[in-house]
Amino acid sequence: TESIAESAPKCSCRGGSWSFCKDDNHRGGSQAESWLPPLSNRGDMSDIGHEHSQGGTTYHIDNQVLACPQCDKSSFKRHMRTHSDNDWTCHEYDTNFPNQTDLKGHMRSHTGEKPLSCTVCFKEFEYRGTLTAHMRTHTGERPFACAVCGQRFSVRSNMVKHITHSGEKPFSCSVCGKGFTQKEHLVTHTRTHTGEKPFSCSVCGKSFSIKGNLITHTRIHTGEKSFVCSVCDLSFVDRSSLVQHIRTHTGEKPFSCTVCGKKFTQKGQLNTHSRTHTGEKPFACAVCNLGFGDRSTLVLHMRTHTGEKPFSCSVCNKRFAQRAHLRTHTRTHTGEKPFACSVCSTSFADRSSLVQHTRIHTGEKRPFACAVCGQRFSVRSNMVKHMLIHTGEKPFACSVCGLRVNQKASLITHMRTHTGEKPFSCSSCRKCFSDRSSQIRHMRMHTGEKLFSCSVCDQRFSRKYKLNQHKCAGRK
Repeated sequence: TESIAESAPKCSCRGGSWSFCKDDNHRGGSQAESWLPPLSNRGDMSDIGHEHSQGGTTYHIDNQVLACPQCDKSSFKRHMRTHSDNDWTCHEYDTNFPNQTDLKGHMRSHTGEKPLSCTVCFKEFEYRGTLTAHMRTHTGERPFACAVCGQRFSVRSNMVKHITHSGEKPFSCSVCGKGFTQKEHLVTHTRTHTGEKPFSCSVCGKSFSIKGNLITHTRIHTGEKSFVCSVCDLSFVDRSSLVQHIRTHTGEKPFSCTVCGKKFTQKGQLNTHSRTHTGEKPFACAVCNLGFGDRSTLVLHMRTHTGEKPFSCSVCNKRFAQRAHLRTHTRTHTGEKPFACSVCSTSFADRSSLVQHTRIHTGEKRPFACAVCGQRFSVRSNMVKHMLIHTGEKPFACSVCGLRVNQKASLITHMRTHTGEKPFSCSSCRKCFSDRSSQIRHMRMHTGEKLFSCSVCDQRFSRKYKLNQHKCAGRK
């Protein structure tokens, strides 16, 4: 059997316990093998010598030979300097360095000095290697390619991490059993169970579980947007946002549903959509336990309990719980109607109004049917509200008296019984009302409008209850 000494072309440090070789196939600091005689101490470093031969470079200490036919003298000799008497030591961490240049680079981690800057965005860096990697975000260069699939990377370490073609996932979560190809992915995943967020913003204090998310967030404060669209010159704070944006130009939708075939531009959108097939609702409201398929919908729902309306109109200061609602409202000031009917060219301020209008041409009036009683609706949201009648669910609770109702509008109206607010006033007599329907009924006293008529005698009434009380011959 071939001995270790015969099979291992490596250079070993006898002062410490490390092996060296320039060849990538057996390089990287493996523990020294027993084929070299042990050395009880460092010995006299001046005894280290080397000589060149046809087989490579040979190192020797006191006639004990350290030979590596695969590598040059630099890697071994560089390491041996860490055992020398030269004072290239970081006294804060008591760490030795092989030369003054490496020590100087390390000390920048303590001083915060960043002497190297990007010529494009002027971002500063401690090390030349980091600057070189950063420059590739501007040039798009990806010099490192996977030998199996050809995928390219801007940094060698990312390529090494990528090599997962064997399917092996040696790192598994002790909580849920999920497997990972890399240890750092497991560490990050574990934080979803512990809630740990070790990376915090020095400006606003917001914390993150992943360092990359903190770096991206920091650009919100600095205004840095180094990722630029080559089509429209729009810039972004991170590469993933740029990639998603590019798809608005290309129309690419690389993520497709395995059930219905619907395609999406983002994987997160596909994950959310898939839950419409599985019925999974992993995000639950802490107040009413209502479940949702995605976190953003839960966030919006929580505002129905808190009353939070973070988006305000710059014209009239009216506030909204959702940005989309503010956007639609703003069009009442600008007069913008970007949604046009392809049949008659009538324009609308919001998409839902256009959808409802289109049904005039198609003949489709109420496409959404209740699965329990069959009642039909022209708008899906109205059907969803109606379903609460059958389930008995009342997700909206009054914070004053605890009364629960099944619709948010009903809660808003009810709250006015506590606040005394009456925002709807009659334009004729200035009488005020807490809800719009009461105002409309009152207005008929001034206009004389009578919407409800008897089917027998054609007598008309302004209120429905008066029609129900009406009695005439032939009317049951």
